Amino acid sequence: ARESQRFPDHAGDVMGVSIRPDNPSQFVSGSTDTTAILWDVRAGRSVASFVGHEGDINAVDFMRNGMAFATASDDSTVRIFDIRAMACVSIFNGGAPATSVACSKSSKLVVAGFEDATARGWQTLSTKSEPTIELHHELPVGTKHRDDSLRISCVGFNR
Repeated sequence: ARESQRFPDHAGDVMGVSIRPDNPSQFVSGSTDTTAILWDVRAGRSVASFVGHEGDINAVDFMRNGMAFATASDDSTVRIFDIRAMACVSIFNGGAPATSVACSKSSKLVVAGFEDATARGWQTLSTKSEPTIELHHELPVGTKHRDDSLRISCVGFNR
């Protein structure tokens, strides 16, 4: 029987993980403790912690080169963390709690789903705070407010 490994450094529930594309023995996790942690399976421990969010991290996604990753948080921000700099290098405010995140294959675009039934995307190298892409889910006729059934829970790229 194969032994399983435990990675206990988070102080809250883990909401998302992403495997590092350039080094599959490493992965990043995002947690309700507001931190993202980079782990190394071979070493059996965490190798770096990334802080800055003020709410649960609901999703994480590595950029294709493996040098950076994006996070989506209840604090309404999408953040880009650079592993080499060991720091947050970009913050995008979506105006509502972020539930999901995906980085494009070129790493030039990050898209997130939000609890206000909107998907928003930003150019990762831009200093503009306004999203480049914004897609709204229309409310059904007669509905006066949004509810959890309309949140965008998953985003992704197919190419």
